[in-house]
Amino acid sequence: TAITPSALSVADAETPSGDLVLEITRFLPPEGGFLFHADHPEAPLRAFRQADINNLRILFRAVKVQTMEMELVATDLEGSRSLPILFKFYVEPVNTLAPVITVNRGLFLLEGQSR
Repeated sequence: TAITPSALSVADAETPSGDLVLEITRFLPPEGGFLFHADHPEAPLRAFRQADINNLRILFRAVKVQTMEMELVATDLEGSRSLPILFKFYVEPVNTLAPVITVNRGLFLLEGQSR
């Protein structure tokens, strides 16, 4: 699931928002899931840029739990850090094996038609 800018966005008056770096300082529970970059889905992230969120390149993969949270710190180009930011995930399970109903209404052909 992509993390959208409407869900997570940081800003600084002196730094373009795309250049701000978000560092994950804590994941609770740690075994619940992880963030990854769309270009590297096998590697969990520890830090990413706001530009990656703006381009929908940061994704979350849930493993076990349905509710979890992470703590982030934003850093600007000068190295100034924000206060901790708490971000919560609520994952709703989806039944991907839901039954499909198919109705056979027969086939009506006029003489000489093949379909």
